[in-house]
Amino acid sequence: MKRELVAVERDVSEAEVARDGWEQKAWELNSKISNQFHQIQTLAIDCNQGMRRLKVDVQFVVNDRGVEPGEVMGVDYKAVVKPSLCSLYDGIKEGSMKKVEELVTLQEHASEMASKIESRKRLLGSIQLQINEVEEKMRIVKKEAQELAAKCDLEAKTMAGCLK
Repeated sequence: MKRELVAVERDVSEAEVARDGWEQKAWELNSKISNQFHQIQTLAIDCNQGMRRLKVDVQFVVNDRGVEPGEVMGVDYKAVVKPSLCSLYDGIKEGSMKKVEELVTLQEHASEMASKIESRKRLLGSIQLQINEVEEKMRIVKKEAQELAAKCDLEAKTMAGCLK
């Protein structure tokens, strides 16, 4: 009987040690769950701020009594969030396509303008060349006129000297 009593006491002490171990694990698990829940709340706040910036009318409200992810986050992702984000994506994609088309049009216009500018530069260059040629001819004619005037002046002096 004493042996049975010792065996029962040993079983009781082992059960208490096991219970203490399970309680410790429960505390650790509860602590981890609490930390995870706080992280989820922080992420929900960040998501809500992002959603507001994107102008999506969906807000996450964390529910600590929820069992499934949709219940915890307060919104069914597939039914509410995904369609809103897909709609936003489609709008952005459409806007981007319009911007690309505008960019292509502007690039074509810029290319046309660049070719017009280049042709006008060439035209201005040829006109400048003509101006330079005419100026050179004017200088030559002016020089010839001065030489002729000097020659005439010399002849006039010579004639005047002969008459005296």
